[in-house]
Amino acid sequence: MQTVTELLIWLPLTVITFLAAEWLYRRSNFAGLLHPVLTACVLLIPLLLWLGVDYAEYRSGTLPLLWLLSPATIALAVPLADRLPQLRKIWRPVVISVIAGSAVAMASAVLIGWLLGLDALMLRTLVGKSVTTPIAMGVAEQVGGAPELAAAVVIVVGVMGAGFAVALLNALKVNHNAARGIAIGLAAHGVGTARALQINAETGAYAGLAMGLTGLVTAGLAALVALFL
Repeated sequence: MQTVTELLIWLPLTVITFLAAEWLYRRSNFAGLLHPVLTACVLLIPLLLWLGVDYAEYRSGTLPLLWLLSPATIALAVPLADRLPQLRKIWRPVVISVIAGSAVAMASAVLIGWLLGLDALMLRTLVGKSVTTPIAMGVAEQVGGAPELAAAVVIVVGVMGAGFAVALLNALKVNHNAARGIAIGLAAHGVGTARALQINAETGAYAGLAMGLTGLVTAGLAALVALFL
């Protein structure tokens, strides 16, 4: 009965909050600080704290959204299917870019954390900061980090990437759709890929590809990185 009550409260409230945040995001012409994921978190987290609702209770009340996460992530590969002929011509630079970018993302996160004096638990948690949430939690668990904290870090990284990556790429004069998509998908995983799809289908397709490949590379390199922590 408690689970049913939670579903009736937190599921519709979460959906309504996100839709309102999405409306505000579009009205603001996609302002980075008003990304709907960030806005929804800012609205919901204080409410949960005020009501004394812990994460486990909220999670059980939004399980259908978690179930939809996997098929939604897989669906990001659909735009890529139309670009397979183009991908066959440039697969080498794509693979090299993703491997190099994943390694730099992992190493830079750990290095910055170490310079800031973070402990070993935090450093291990940061290893998977550039991959989508389920993979990041699995990587954190694999290397001895904190999966729940990894999920929070991933959300922050994704929101920052989705909010500011386009402006940064424009400033750097990176105009090639494939290059833009790979950069966004590699650095900002699913949230960034959703933003890339708003630019155009080609950018979104390569962002989805980079997101998937980054997950594979990060999972493979995580254990090696953890040996040095």
